[in-house]
Amino acid sequence: MKTIKMLSGACALVCALTALSASVATAHEWLQSGIPLGKSVNVTQKASYKFGIGGFSYIRFGCEFEVKGTVGVGGKGEVTSVKEVKCYENNACQAGASQTVEAVHLPWHTELVTFEGGLGNKITTAEPEWKVKCKLASGENLTETCEIYSTASLKNLSFSVEETLKDYSKTRCLNHSDFELEGGGILEEKLNGIQAK
Repeated sequence: MKTIKMLSGACALVCALTALSASVATAHEWLQSGIPLGKSVNVTQKASYKFGIGGFSYIRFGCEFEVKGTVGVGGKGEVTSVKEVKCYENNACQAGASQTVEAVHLPWHTELVTFEGGLGNKITTAEPEWKVKCKLASGENLTETCEIYSTASLKNLSFSVEETLKDYSKTRCLNHSDFELEGGGILEEKLNGIQAK
């Protein structure tokens, strides 16, 4: 009886240590010059996204953004600013009546995760959203709020990280059935470069 108890206790200890080492092995971190970050650092990104709103994506356009934020300890990060630079390829808004796209509920908290067999950067904030405004060709003013697709795939470059959404990732809008979104950008830290693992 004692042998069985000791054996089961030993098995439990081995299982616990195995689970602990597996969790440590799968933990993701932001690196600077190959060393895990001990504090948050500022990062910037020039991102370009294509948007499609509606069940038939009748509103379709692209926009470029300047994104600022931080990456830090334990794979955590934050998006603090999303500034629209310009929008283009517009097939729905009136000529000369430019649309605006605004990031809502900033800051967006992020975390490195395992995603589709590789690395991903997931927005963990409860309600990250885009707010889109434009005047349609019909004369109607459109204001739409859509969810952010939460996880972008990451690819390490020499001194930066490329962040990309899957082609036409689908999420939901407040008034329309679908919101399609694709694109991404290069995440950079100005001094020594940044990478993820």
